[in-house]
Amino acid sequence: MTYATLIGGGLSIAWELKLLGLELGYMAAFAAFTALAMLPVPDHCMIASWYPTPMCGQQLWQVLVTSPEVLIFAFFMIPDPRTVPDGQVGRFVFGVIVAFLSVVLLGPTTLEFWTKTAILASLVFACGGRFALVRLLAPLEEAGGVLRAVRALGWSAPAALGITALLVTSLPLSAELSLHSVIPAPELPDGTRPTLALTIGSNGQDVGSWTFRSAGQALPPASGTAPATASARVWFVPPLPGVTVSELASAFGSSQADANQQAHDVVLDLIIESEARRTHDVKLAPLGAEGDALTEFTDVIKQDVAAGKSVQKTYSFNRIQLNLFLPKFSTQASRLVGVTLSGTTTLTTRDASGKVLSQQTQPYSKSWGLGSPSADGTYQLIQNDYTDLKLA
Repeated sequence: MTYATLIGGGLSIAWELKLLGLELGYMAAFAAFTALAMLPVPDHCMIASWYPTPMCGQQLWQVLVTSPEVLIFAFFMIPDPRTVPDGQVGRFVFGVIVAFLSVVLLGPTTLEFWTKTAILASLVFACGGRFALVRLLAPLEEAGGVLRAVRALGWSAPAALGITALLVTSLPLSAELSLHSVIPAPELPDGTRPTLALTIGSNGQDVGSWTFRSAGQALPPASGTAPATASARVWFVPPLPGVTVSELASAFGSSQADANQQAHDVVLDLIIESEARRTHDVKLAPLGAEGDALTEFTDVIKQDVAAGKSVQKTYSFNRIQLNLFLPKFSTQASRLVGVTLSGTTTLTTRDASGKVLSQQTQPYSKSWGLGSPSADGTYQLIQNDYTDLKLA
């Protein structure tokens, strides 16, 4: 529906304003020039927040040519009657020039943001040369035929063809620029690199000595200390099954170590929430969750309190996987990494006196997304429920 609206609306407006040649010239030239630029440079890639891996080669060409942003640019931004030539030949050539500049400028880019900026900048440069283009193409507009136009152009015709061929050969060179990067390094006028001393403060103390002395000063005094009763809870995470990492999550940058840590954190958070529910402790719940997930857990606690019962929830997992999920509302937003837990959960319900009223074991399969770190920074808190989201 989106493509039908863009293409149908754009072509209808162009037909009415006699700008069809400009739009078709741009789209055809953009597709051709992009192919010419990327064919010799298959390693030219673009990175976007909405795709897990870099897009290169044919995939990148297809994304650029069919991009809704490029269609909006071609059908609604370039064909402004006040900024394009008046003649049909001039408009067609103007569209081709904008396409050429788009490909040249996006060649050195590797990020989606700069690719879009390069395409927009091409129109700025093309508008700057509009009047010179009109003057150059005036014989073609007035000649009334191809042969007459060539004769009217005179020496300008072969010169224009030669310049065009030369410019086309620059397309792969522009795309290849993205494969090179410069790493800056400090250098003195004589070509040598300076030696930087790792000192702290005006007294020139080295880093190691400063760290040792500062740590010693931060320690409590050796005398006057006494044992105290422990007041903090100790959470025990049982052995977990091996965590698998989906192919897309791995391509998105998640390692096996990341998956193991996230699985540990999610299970720890669920254990904390289970204890908070059993003890009706809404102040304990924020130690394991935040945001929407915290609301979900505290709502259950409030329901238990209102019903005059306590529920102990225990888990048993037989499969844990790190997955990549699609965002719910924004298709171009960054993908979401979440932990999917599968197994069983047992709910033991007791009345106010502690008497067991019921015990029920049921299948468990939910996906959770982690958010902020805990207060002590040792684990992350559950933030969102990804169970209803689609896998990427």
